[in-house]
Parts: sequence; C-alpha cells; structure tokens
Amino acid sequence: MVLGVHLAVSSRGEARLGRANAAVLAGNHARALTELEGLDGEVGRRASAVRGYAYFGIGQLRRARAELQKAARRDPNNWVLQRDYAIVLLRLGERPKARARMRRAVALNPRMLLPPGFVLSK
Repeated sequence: MVLGVHLAVSSRGEARLGRANAAVLAGNHARALTELEGLDGEVGRRASAVRGYAYFGIGQLRRARAELQKAARRDPNNWVLQRDYAIVLLRLGERPKARARMRRAVALNPRMLLPPGFVLSK
C-alpha cells in the first residue's frame, strides 16, 4: 500500500511538471511557477530547469540563474541547458562565466549556432 501511495504522489508530481513545462512553452510563466510550487523529491529536482525558464520569462534573472545552475549541474551534458544558463549569465553581466558555459555548450554540440552577444574567442 505504501508503494501505491508513493506512485500516486509521484504521478501527480509528474503531471504538474508536465503542465508547468507546457505553460512555459505557451508563455504563461506565472502559471508554470504555480504548478511547480511544493514539488519535492526527484520531480522537484527535475523541475529546476522549468522553474529557471519561468523566472527568465518574467525577468527574474537572478532566480533564473540559480535554478538553471542547479539544472546544469544535474545534467552537465545537456547542451541546451548549458547554452541557456550562459545566456542568463550574460544578461546578468557575468561575461567570463557566460563564456565558459557557452564553450561547454559548443563542446557538447559543435553545430549549434551562437546566440546574439556571444563571441568565444579570447
């Protein structure tokens, strides 16, 4: 019975994470953050990326940085997360860190196009 309760809670968390992701993609960042409130455990940890994109969408760059940093550490071989984390760092004026993250993204995906504002030489 305990396993059944755990699976039901996990399933609800997954559903909320899915709805939050859909909300971010639709540009409804506030709705995404509402869906993500209170998520914990494995689903809560995986929610960092979605939370980071939601904060970015509403202009809360420092919070976006914190969440995308968690997500990038959790999934260091995800070039999209590395790229997007670099974009947030650049917007915050953290150029050396942004450049290092973008280099990581390019190393993971050499075919990716650099976003506006990035020059990796130097």
